Amino acid sequence: MNVMTAEEKETEDAEEELEILLENIELKVYKVPFQGNSQWDVIFNNEITKVSVWDQEFLKKLHAGEILLSSQDIFIVDMREVKEKDKVKYYILKVQEVKRLENIKIY
Repeated sequence: MNVMTAEEKETEDAEEELEILLENIELKVYKVPFQGNSQWDVIFNNEITKVSVWDQEFLKKLHAGEILLSSQDIFIVDMREVKEKDKVKYYILKVQEVKRLENIKIY
């Protein structure tokens, strides 16, 4: 039986989790829930990826109707990537810009 000390366990856990700050990343809107939880489906690195939106200022404007979204929108964001063992989670920290594919800035 392999028994670890609390310090060894903490070190192992820290090594298994890695956080990376990604700046000015382009995400294409795929599916956005307008009520409740702020976890969105976006296209990132040519894959549908779930992201949690932590930018409260942006969410407030979106829910107030100050920002209108379409399936053609691209977000320029700063986000955190957290790798834990065999899964990766993404968190949008700040929406820098929202633009349509026609390069029209809307936010």
